[in-house]
Amino acid sequence: MRRLLLTLLVLCSTTILADDPPPAPEAAAMCPPDYGYSGYLPPAQWKFVEAWDCGKETVQSPIAISGPYVDEFNKPVFVGYHQDRDLPTVMNSGHDFRVFPPRPSAPEKENWISGTDLRARLVEFHFHVPAEHTLDGVRYDAEMHLVHINPTTSKIYVIAVLLRKGDAPNTALQPVFEQLPLNLCKTATAKLDLTGLLPKTIHNYYRYIGSLTTPPCTGGVTFFVLPVPMDIGAAQLTTLHHFGENARPLIERPTVPHIAHVRPRE
Repeated sequence: MRRLLLTLLVLCSTTILADDPPPAPEAAAMCPPDYGYSGYLPPAQWKFVEAWDCGKETVQSPIAISGPYVDEFNKPVFVGYHQDRDLPTVMNSGHDFRVFPPRPSAPEKENWISGTDLRARLVEFHFHVPAEHTLDGVRYDAEMHLVHINPTTSKIYVIAVLLRKGDAPNTALQPVFEQLPLNLCKTATAKLDLTGLLPKTIHNYYRYIGSLTTPPCTGGVTFFVLPVPMDIGAAQLTTLHHFGENARPLIERPTVPHIAHVRPRE
């Protein structure tokens, strides 16, 4: 995930104060990135940058999602995404492909998630290859992070969707892949229907409190990791490898964070 020290400055000024998602030009101002996954400033060195939180003793992400779990029941996450007349913006950030929803044409076109003690707006989503989290010891081919921020508290919520190579292209994501800019920091628009990204109600997920997976590795981020992977096509997966591997290695901790498995009661 993108460094959010600057992101939050941008998002808070636009999302919290102006009550709007970040427009693409302001997002592009964060590019190119000042870290990498190999060569210059790779993940092993992030903890030595004093301005970042990557080396602090907070729970950092990604982690291995594995038991024992704390069982919770009947706490669904409701997804209120909308299709608008304006189109999302796709950006080549220099280390991932990132999609920004348009500013809503009307209040009812806001893209929210909600649930128990939860309400947050979608501000962007992006991809990592391979998957950053492992699930019961399995690492999937890629991972999509849908990043949401509560405009009142600035708390960050990420829905992590594991991706695996399937036999056919993913039709919901295909408009993004058709418009991916291959040049650094370039943007394009995509005829993407956001309503196809997630089910309207998420009944089954793993939840824990971690951090951003890219600098500044800000803590206190709530992750909802979905247990059922989404299929993408072989060509789509190849396109995601445009940056090489861009996944932060698993964070090994002596203590296991609180991981809740939330699902319907049988």
